[in-house]
Amino acid sequence: MRRGLIAGLVEGLIISALTGLFALGLLLWLGVQRGLAPVRRIAAAISGRAPDDPSPFKVDSVPRELSPLTQAVDDLFTRIAVLRAGEKRFLASAAHEMLTPLAGLRIHADIALRARDDGARERALARIKQSVDRTARLVRQLLEWSRHDMDRNASDETATLGDAVDVVALELEHLFSQRGVTLQVSEEARALELPLSRDALVIALRNLIENAALHGPENSRILVGSTGDGFYVQDCGQGIPPRNVDALLEPFARGSTPNIPGSGLGLAIAVAALLPRMTLTFELVGQGFRVRAYPVAQSADDTRPTRTI
Repeated sequence: MRRGLIAGLVEGLIISALTGLFALGLLLWLGVQRGLAPVRRIAAAISGRAPDDPSPFKVDSVPRELSPLTQAVDDLFTRIAVLRAGEKRFLASAAHEMLTPLAGLRIHADIALRARDDGARERALARIKQSVDRTARLVRQLLEWSRHDMDRNASDETATLGDAVDVVALELEHLFSQRGVTLQVSEEARALELPLSRDALVIALRNLIENAALHGPENSRILVGSTGDGFYVQDCGQGIPPRNVDALLEPFARGSTPNIPGSGLGLAIAVAALLPRMTLTFELVGQGFRVRAYPVAQSADDTRPTRTI
């Protein structure tokens, strides 16, 4: 009788336990399915969205706990829409900039072919050379922009300013000779170690020094110096008017200096090459204009170049 009672008790407990476990498992499954339903609706809304659709999410019955997720995705789509709009403007401007020298090439080539005297032919060939030089510079700058728009110098590399200046001086030797410009580098600047890759530093320096040579007066000097933690490029020109500083940091923005070749990409490329490690400031110094690059301590989202004019 005792064994029978124990067997009946164990059997009843096992059946109750199994029934309870089954019911608990069913409730858990139903709860998980119900809880994940909004996530599945969000996933379906994302997968069914067109690539160029920046409109906000419209998912019904989203729990309060998932509202930050949908808001974050909306913010991401908004930023992507702004980026795409900027890329479209950049491509349109790049196409326009490429068409201008190419049209000049065609016109002056026709003139050279039809010219009956050597003087007219030589002038047309000289204009063709100018158009080729402008096109080559624009293509090089577009490649630099594309390269450093994708790579924001996130590595921990460092580079010596003197080595980069020597590379740039060799590349711009013909321009210096044309403009009668002398490049001077202080000993402190030569020894300066900067938190940039060598390629990024060369690209930033090339565009800053090239701008100084083109926009500064002929037969003058360009000075590259050290500020302790950064460097500066100083020319003898009048610089950038304060009201134009922000505009000239945008791609394809040009200054008001007449008869100066350029695509308006120089400062924008220098900024792209320096970020997020360094940024620029602009200063009128005595009889010259100084562009100073220095490390930034703030976050990469707050590295807009500043001015002190």
